[in-house]
Amino acid sequence: ALYGRDFSTASRILKTLDEAGSFTLGSNDEIQVPRAFFEGWVSQLQGDAAAARVHFLAARSEPEKYVQANPDSGLALCALGVVDAQLGRKEDALREGRRALEITPLTKTALEGTDVLYGFALICTWTGERDLALAQLDKLAKIPAGPAYGELCLDPSWDSLRDDPRFEKIVSSLPHKK
Repeated sequence: ALYGRDFSTASRILKTLDEAGSFTLGSNDEIQVPRAFFEGWVSQLQGDAAAARVHFLAARSEPEKYVQANPDSGLALCALGVVDAQLGRKEDALREGRRALEITPLTKTALEGTDVLYGFALICTWTGERDLALAQLDKLAKIPAGPAYGELCLDPSWDSLRDDPRFEKIVSSLPHKK
């Protein structure tokens, strides 16, 4: 529904989930991303900034608690940074994302490192750091576990980059079928 820009359906689907429903990140399913994050994202995509903020504030507590208990978790820091980016906490989000990259580099763990790099690309995109976001996406495009062609073409997360020729070059570098 999100990729089709059918945000009403996405919102209805989220309402069918258990109130405490969450999604997990990481190879060990270690990070819980609460449903409130996705509700915030859908609200934002629908243009309801007030509702989005309420949901993102609610979503922030889960990764924040996890970071406090596990300060060396790159995935948790990245998840917190993604929420902070949506809340307009640019400096916090970028700091959390950069720290996540230090803790979980691609050279240390390819799968989680890719997830963290992807999260940092989102943080950069959502905080308006276009050049930095495109640099991260360029790195990701060269990694087998990086984003798929269709994901970059359809995911609304990347909409703010679509008018940049560098983004189109990254997308066209990915394997795809016509």
